Amino acid sequence: MQVQAGKTVSIHYTLRLENDVIYETTENEPPMSYTHGAGEIVAGLEKGVEGMRVGEQRSFKVEPEEGYGEVRLEALIEVPREHVPLEARQVGEKIIAKGPQGQQLEGVVYEDKRDYLVVDFNHPLAGMVLHFEVSVVNIEE
Repeated sequence: MQVQAGKTVSIHYTLRLENDVIYETTENEPPMSYTHGAGEIVAGLEKGVEGMRVGEQRSFKVEPEEGYGEVRLEALIEVPREHVPLEARQVGEKIIAKGPQGQQLEGVVYEDKRDYLVVDFNHPLAGMVLHFEVSVVNIEE
């Protein structure tokens, strides 16, 4: 059986960044399971796993457009200092905000402009090439 749309797939993976630093891995953890073709994982990872069989291993890279997207300048938002919790008013601090439809957004304080803080709401991996090492553990109907 091969990985294809509609199948429940379990994989072990290691995600490395361009500098060879491991960003995330399922090593020493249970495998990650998802429904192939349902858009539950990054498009480039799904594309890279397509057609694999149980026990098969593969290494591939995913460009930003099929990963977490390019860095979007419109995702850098100036927020009045008084709207940011006191403990998060430093560059590099993470904050949680509500989006226009009430959804939860995570951001990182990118720049301190005295009266405003510039908060980056891009995904932390936006603009990065992702390097995956994947092994298929199980495939179910």
